[in-house]
Amino acid sequence: MALFFTIMSKLVILTIYIGIGYAAKKLKILSDEFADGIVKLLLFISLPALILNIFLTSFDRSMISQGLAMLIISFALYIISTPIGYLTARLMRLKRNQIGVTTFAITFPNYTFIGIPVLTSILGEGVLMNASFGNLACSISVYTIGMLTISKFGTEAKGKSGLKLMGERMLKMPVNYALLGGLILALMNVHPPQPITDTLTGLANLTTPMAMIYIGATLTKNNIKDILGDWHVYVTSIMRLVAIPLAVYFVGRIFIKDTMFLNTIVVGAAIPTASFCALFAKEYGGDDILASKYIFISTLMCLVTIPLVYIIII
Repeated sequence: MALFFTIMSKLVILTIYIGIGYAAKKLKILSDEFADGIVKLLLFISLPALILNIFLTSFDRSMISQGLAMLIISFALYIISTPIGYLTARLMRLKRNQIGVTTFAITFPNYTFIGIPVLTSILGEGVLMNASFGNLACSISVYTIGMLTISKFGTEAKGKSGLKLMGERMLKMPVNYALLGGLILALMNVHPPQPITDTLTGLANLTTPMAMIYIGATLTKNNIKDILGDWHVYVTSIMRLVAIPLAVYFVGRIFIKDTMFLNTIVVGAAIPTASFCALFAKEYGGDDILASKYIFISTLMCLVTIPLVYIIII
């Protein structure tokens, strides 16, 4: 019971951050330009600082094998989840340009902006190494399997090829450089001076509040009445937030004996739909309005479903 209240208190804090972002955007305290600036600050400064700081202060060589295992398991999860998402979309008798969007929404979580902050908040910073490898697997899968899925069922494919765009995007993601650079520095046993680690710690501490405030700001872009009346979003969100993570847990506990490692995989699988769902839908002729609904509802529902899933698995 004590653990339940601990988890709930942390999620309440995340919810308050989201509420602050929502209110700030509604009251026009937070502009679109400033919200875009938060994204860049997260991607280019605070998230890389968070990853680097863990490597430089808490690295253990045994973490490498777990990180690689996380990478492989995450890839397998997205490969298996894709046909499950497709089957769900077909059973709901969706239009062609909605099938790829729904498959993507069920398969891919918002690992960078929600996954890493939630995992470190609930499970502690000790899981960040594995979460970083999970994020890498998610990023690669989104730009290959995810993009190809939406483009296959879209009405047009006016963008670049999936592999070319994946290469460009991956090269522009500082979190991947932080993962690689941090690993190299840790293996070389580099210990930066205290002012450097203190600076990284300060920047890393910005990650969770900024990410949640940004999520809150993005929620203001949707017409709530229109979204709440669409039953497809509930089926899709329950698949993404409850069905898949619980399936991962019940299968995973047969093979994985490390409880914290398994919990990291399961909670990482319980994260709401990735924001790239709407971006790719817009680019490749998918139903971008439906994609936005999936992102909105799954983000709201996760405030209830994440503690529910965690209670079941502990």
